[in-house]
Amino acid sequence: MILEIALVSSILAVPILAGALKDKSSSGTIRVLTTVIAPVAGIFPLCYLFYTILQQAGVQVSFDGSSQSSYGSVVVIIFAGVSYFISLRMVRFGEEIARQESSGLRYDILNVAEQVWAIMEPKLYEHESKVEAITKETFDKKMKGYTLHFDQVTNNMSSTLRFLKDAFVQNTASNASLVSANKEMRQELDELRKEHKDSNGLSFEMMGLCNKYDEKIAIAETKAEALDSIIQQQGQKMQQPQDQETDTILTPQDGMANRTIGIEEQHKMAGYLKSIGFDIKESHGAGEADFILRNDGEIVAIGSNKAYTLYDEPKRMQRRISLKDVEPEIILAKKLQMPLVVLVTNRKNCRRWACIIKQDGLSEWTGVSTPVMLAKDDESSGRILQEEFASVLAGFGAVV
Repeated sequence: MILEIALVSSILAVPILAGALKDKSSSGTIRVLTTVIAPVAGIFPLCYLFYTILQQAGVQVSFDGSSQSSYGSVVVIIFAGVSYFISLRMVRFGEEIARQESSGLRYDILNVAEQVWAIMEPKLYEHESKVEAITKETFDKKMKGYTLHFDQVTNNMSSTLRFLKDAFVQNTASNASLVSANKEMRQELDELRKEHKDSNGLSFEMMGLCNKYDEKIAIAETKAEALDSIIQQQGQKMQQPQDQETDTILTPQDGMANRTIGIEEQHKMAGYLKSIGFDIKESHGAGEADFILRNDGEIVAIGSNKAYTLYDEPKRMQRRISLKDVEPEIILAKKLQMPLVVLVTNRKNCRRWACIIKQDGLSEWTGVSTPVMLAKDDESSGRILQEEFASVLAGFGAVV
């Protein structure tokens, strides 16, 4: 008898537990069912306890219809209805316990958070001060090294300009081209000095500006070295005996016509490269690289453009591209540590071919010959060339 009462009493904890756990569920349906069903689960143990109390009080309870114990049965039935509300109140009690527990837990969390912040705040401020000091020291070292490098490059460029001035007097054939190059170099030098002066006081943007300066300095140094090579070659030609015969003699008109054709083909290639997603810097001056290819704002390669007229005939099917033909591009690619891509067009059939020289192979590269397929006119070789050309450009991020 005592065991049964203890078991039934433990079942009475079910409505309280259901009320305490109701709000833990994220489902609204489960919360509604808990509110309805949990009170029903408490009716049986309450009725059983009430029935036991009546038995101990000597009240006869029977559901067989006899008149002697029918009033006890009625009382039990009435209490069954009342027990639903008692059980519902027990569910509410469980909900109240859960709310008090949740409120206490939130208070503990806030208290712990405040204690953690009180411990971490001075450490964070100390870390911030150290980071700021290290950043300032690194920035000062970078600016000092850059200023020294800039002054050295400026002195070298000034010496080159004086040498070019003397070369203008001795070499009248290339005077116009060298004067133009000299003027462009002076303008770039003035821009560098102006940008260097304007950069004082910059902080977070200075690193990007330094990279921009490095690129411009590399281009200017490339132009100076390439022009120096041109001057040496022309000086050697001037020292040759006047009666020395040459294989081909080009007039100034021939040179101007060839240069015009080369510039036109270079414009066409630049337009094509822009159409497939590259940002192109195109140059035509003496000692300057033909193309600087960018993708998403970053330099990806240096480009040299060549245009030839090749025929599907013996000894007219190929051209040899030597180191001297791409000297400005080679110099700039080495300084920027970028690959060089040589872009060749056959003006006769409009076929294109590309060749890549990677950074680690620039110093050993001596030249390359155009493929025989560039002079052919059949469909199969044309398709192969087109796929190879697209594959080379796709390697730099082009959308072909």
